Amino acid sequence: MNKLANITEEIDSTQIKKSARIKQLISGEEISTDVKNKDYIVFESQVKFIFSTNEIPWFADNSHGMWRRWAFIHFDGKINKNKQILKTEIDRMMSLESSKSYYFNKMLEGFFELKKNNGFTFSSKTKELTEKTRIENNSVLSFLSENPITEPVNAKSYYVLYQQWANEQNLAKPYSKPTFKKLLEQHEGIEHVKSKRIGDKISPAFINTKYLNDDKVIENLQEEYKAIVKKLKKLGGTIPEIV
Repeated sequence: MNKLANITEEIDSTQIKKSARIKQLISGEEISTDVKNKDYIVFESQVKFIFSTNEIPWFADNSHGMWRRWAFIHFDGKINKNKQILKTEIDRMMSLESSKSYYFNKMLEGFFELKKNNGFTFSSKTKELTEKTRIENNSVLSFLSENPITEPVNAKSYYVLYQQWANEQNLAKPYSKPTFKKLLEQHEGIEHVKSKRIGDKISPAFINTKYLNDDKVIENLQEEYKAIVKKLKKLGGTIPEIV
């Protein structure tokens, strides 16, 4: 409380199973907490969280609400062991008035940029790393990147293929079929259709709208219409006409 930043030197690369409190803290929502030897208090977090780590933790929550709160920045600079500067020398350089003035002005530039853009500005490298981390964190998206859907695939067969892939990757617990479907549909362009002709059979399928031209879209609509007609006939309902 009453702080502008929460900076952690290094966090463990463990599994983060619960995300509700993290979301609340990052979003600045109202939170209640206990204070030692005092009554509990209610506050709204205003801090920015900065964590450093050698290996990014695994998140159980793969929702958009979770991932839109994170940005991953890769510090890829390496210091030659023969040219390492002693910590005392770094401290001395940072204490110079010229250094203080430089960093203060950089802070002001950043502040005005935040105000102008109403938020942080991320480089293409940061965006790419964040997306790469999101995919690697999610076994379904990792599977999709290795087994892309470029044409309609049988939903049941595709899930079986995922289970085989998960076994090869030594995943302790692959996602269930409903969660697999849900996570796939979170990926842009992927949709689950209840009725799709694949070869000589009609079955539930996954499609990727990025690979559909106008003819394919019409074909999909026609297949869905045929499925609706079939169900209505069984129920004795009125068959709608296509205008």
